[in-house]
Amino acid sequence: MRVLAGDIGGTKTAVAVAEVGPRTLSLLSTRTYPSGDFQGLEPILEDFLSGNRPPEAAAFGVAGPVTSGRAKVTKLPWTGVSGSAVSGS
Repeated sequence: MRVLAGDIGGTKTAVAVAEVGPRTLSLLSTRTYPSGDFQGLEPILEDFLSGNRPPEAAAFGVAGPVTSGRAKVTKLPWTGVSGSAVSGS
């Protein structure tokens, strides 16, 4: 299964795609972005995933409080990160 993982912080956002098997984990791609150069998480993910097969699952760590399924990233003017915005649902 292809998994997208991210560490979202006020200074930088690190993202990776990994292939996860029953007893294996292989990193396929990684990249770090300066968070302040982007208007939100979505443009970062669009750039990172551009031209690649979409992952089947995703998980993110966010530096900031999460309320009602929406994370407010500390030190960024982003309106928030929500699971529905990332998944497109």
